[in-house]
Amino acid sequence: MLSPVQKATARTMGVAPLRVMQWNVFEDGLTDAPGSIGFSSEFEQSYSSLLSKLGQDSNNAPFWGFGTARDCGQLPPVASIDSTRAFFNFIDVVYTRVYHSFGGEARFGSSAPGDAPNLGNSVRTLFLHSALPDVSQAPSADNPWRASRFETEINKISATLDVASRVRQLKESAFDPASGTLAWDRASIDGHVWKRTNNVWKDKWAADLAVFIRPPTPMEPPVAMALSRLFRVQQAGADEVGVSSLISVVLDDQGQLQLIRTLTLQAAVYWLLFQLCEHSLLNPDSRTAICTFAGIEDAPATAEARTMAILPRVLAALEDWFTEATLTARHVKMCRVVEQVNPDICTLVEFDEQWRRLPPPTYRRFQVVAGKGTAAVMFDADKFDRLETLNHAEIAPAVQAISARIEVLADGCEHKVEPKSSCVVLLQRREDSTLFLVTALHLESAPPSDSKKVNLRQLQARAALVHLAETTRLLKSSGHRCVLIMAGDFNSLADELVYGTTDDFWQCAEVAAVRPPLRRPPAETPIVNPPVPSLACRSGDDGGVLNLLCETADEGVLRHASGSAEVSCSRAGSSMVIDFVFVGTVACEDGVVTKPLVIAAAEDYTRAAEENFGIYNAIMQWGSDHLPVGAEISAAQSAGMKSKQWCQCL
Repeated sequence: MLSPVQKATARTMGVAPLRVMQWNVFEDGLTDAPGSIGFSSEFEQSYSSLLSKLGQDSNNAPFWGFGTARDCGQLPPVASIDSTRAFFNFIDVVYTRVYHSFGGEARFGSSAPGDAPNLGNSVRTLFLHSALPDVSQAPSADNPWRASRFETEINKISATLDVASRVRQLKESAFDPASGTLAWDRASIDGHVWKRTNNVWKDKWAADLAVFIRPPTPMEPPVAMALSRLFRVQQAGADEVGVSSLISVVLDDQGQLQLIRTLTLQAAVYWLLFQLCEHSLLNPDSRTAICTFAGIEDAPATAEARTMAILPRVLAALEDWFTEATLTARHVKMCRVVEQVNPDICTLVEFDEQWRRLPPPTYRRFQVVAGKGTAAVMFDADKFDRLETLNHAEIAPAVQAISARIEVLADGCEHKVEPKSSCVVLLQRREDSTLFLVTALHLESAPPSDSKKVNLRQLQARAALVHLAETTRLLKSSGHRCVLIMAGDFNSLADELVYGTTDDFWQCAEVAAVRPPLRRPPAETPIVNPPVPSLACRSGDDGGVLNLLCETADEGVLRHASGSAEVSCSRAGSSMVIDFVFVGTVACEDGVVTKPLVIAAAEDYTRAAEENFGIYNAIMQWGSDHLPVGAEISAAQSAGMKSKQWCQCL
């Protein structure tokens, strides 16, 4: 016998299937992060050919650095810097460990979550965008770096005079134009800048840099070489030295972090190129490679002169990308995709303030409801009415926090936990009065090797399901029927919701098939057990359909409606699907039928999943590092409200 969620209804009375699409549209500015930057195939091949020679000394010894990784609890994977992607991935470690948390929803304030407005890219741009007045000359006091987009980004956040003045003061104290460095002292950040519930200094920077300050031992020579180029630790009071690493920190006599200094992105390009030119100076193959790349007849004799022969073309390629990947250009692509897919309802995440200032697609009369953080629900206002109350009770516009222990921390404390972004909207379809309770979610971002964030992600999912259960109780108590839609970027493979990161998770076929392969947690880090009580389960043959468990939904589940063997990638750069649409019902005798939408062609999924060029491919085609997922829903007529009269009296 088919379940209520699976069985077809004979009473749809000609109502067309409903289309739902979930999309992480990529926050403004994140396309400029080193790990997201893309280049033309001509430049990429040319620069990789050059780096393959600069990355070897006269004895063919590699130049070691790190690859990028989102797991901040362990050292990134060591990598030979011999290609365009490896070069920028090494610099991306600076971005992921320091600047990702210093933008978007970061705010000034004396306590979490800080005071409006969000800082957006106003501070982060100091790292992402700097320029030399004369790119043919080396940086110096006479040719200093300048913060090329700083004022533009301040204007974008619509800051008060006080906030704008404070951002400018931060810039004046942090930015050294002569060296292209940014120095952040504890007194100006600790307790003064927040990212949602996190103190940026203590909870983000100190935590994310800890593995570099006190790295594991013993250390293989390639790892030690990579670490020396990335990170330098200095004690307070010691004599200052020039730039000798991408990041340097100062510790007090108690070993506490007091100052963080980094190069800007463009200054890091210059510095890393210089290190590579020094490394390869006696390698005869490097001379020919430099001449080919720079279009010169003879390579200079010094590392400095070689660097300056190479630098202008690299900086120009960066600017080309920044122009291609502007939010305006990505908005055009987003609107084109929405029109092609033609959803009735769209759940959006990373739909930040800058996205919200742009108009929704115009081919239908879309209305956008913004939730908490950067989540939103967009729907066709000609098809649906939004109900903000039900029987005079307010429908909360976002998932409410729960109190829970983060077991991996083992601190015995109760923490307030909620999704990092969420939006909840109750819609009534005009055609047949069907109710749809739509929840858009964005959960904590980290790979399964980061046990703390996996544990937090479980609790965020639980908060969403608890909120859904409480809202559906309100519907049931009033005698109403409803279709439930929960969709979002869960930032996890489906089976993590079932198994945590136990061996059962790693043995799942979908997990084992991910490329590049996922890393397990470090040996000294606890694994994350399956959530108790359970959040999800599998049902059916061959692994079965993934179900989210919600006690107030029909049969106690919401079923994965967007899953298809043809949908092999939703997060570019790997073969992972981490975006989902789940569908269930409340008090619906006939239930609903769902069908996944395969939005991309097979070759598009393959291109997006490429390790080195997937993000570039996705941004060029879709305008985001995520591909949308979706489902069609056919809802029973009996899922409507009790009567037209009740609707009118609401």
